[in-house]
Amino acid sequence: MASSALVFYDMATHPQHTPYAPNPSKTRYALNFTNAPYRTEWVDIPDIHAVRTALGCPASRKFIDGSDFHTLPMLQDTTPGTECVLGDSFDIACYLASRAAAWGGAALFPADSTRHGLDYSSPHIDDPTGGPPLSAREAATPDLADYARFNTHVDATFTAYVTLTSQNMARAFPPTSAARIKALFAQRAGVPSWDDLMGFLGDAEKHKSTFRAFETGIGGLASLYAQKEGPFLEGQTPSYADLVVGGWLRLFSQFMEQDEWAEFCTWHGGVFGGLHDVLQRQYWEIQ
Repeated sequence: MASSALVFYDMATHPQHTPYAPNPSKTRYALNFTNAPYRTEWVDIPDIHAVRTALGCPASRKFIDGSDFHTLPMLQDTTPGTECVLGDSFDIACYLASRAAAWGGAALFPADSTRHGLDYSSPHIDDPTGGPPLSAREAATPDLADYARFNTHVDATFTAYVTLTSQNMARAFPPTSAARIKALFAQRAGVPSWDDLMGFLGDAEKHKSTFRAFETGIGGLASLYAQKEGPFLEGQTPSYADLVVGGWLRLFSQFMEQDEWAEFCTWHGGVFGGLHDVLQRQYWEIQ
């Protein structure tokens, strides 16, 4: 894949090739789902701003103070005559969907979809994030607006409970850049240091309360999956909506405490544990 015209930019991790970030994971699932020929370029988190800028890719989101939030994924198409760089997971999905048939891949937005569940409303959509902003990309075409909305609302729900993963996340930081990453995360959180941030997030009672609230907070989304026979939102037919959820499940599966992840996978009839396992088995590949 070294000569592939598609270059996917994902966050460098330790150990190598154990990516976890939700939005890049959505894109990796989508690349494999559509059978896209691509290769991965690994970028250290503190270098994302410079890499995006060098490729002429503006920030796709902004912090609450109006400053740019430079993040991944990015997809660069180097095909002569169609060169482009896309810097948002939903934009990338739309681009991949337009070419999936040529690659012999599946349809990210199936034409015969019932669109079951795409009207999902997060109970946390109006919560202040206190950190990186939610994905809120509008669809390029009106027929995909419900997928874009679903993406934003799923992000809101999982972001409300992302602190359940925070204390274990540092184990994925590459040793050569770990100190810079910790400093950047502390800066974003508005605290002096990583230790201060971990001290704030490490309150045992608060963690327990968040975990218990998670079961209720995820219930509305789980009920939509439970209405169909099969692992996907529409039953046996997967779509980009499932990959959106799967991107978040990838993060939680790696960084929740093992006993909590095991319990999470039993909630609501085990719909999320089942979805995660199917997506990992069928559509997770590092190229």
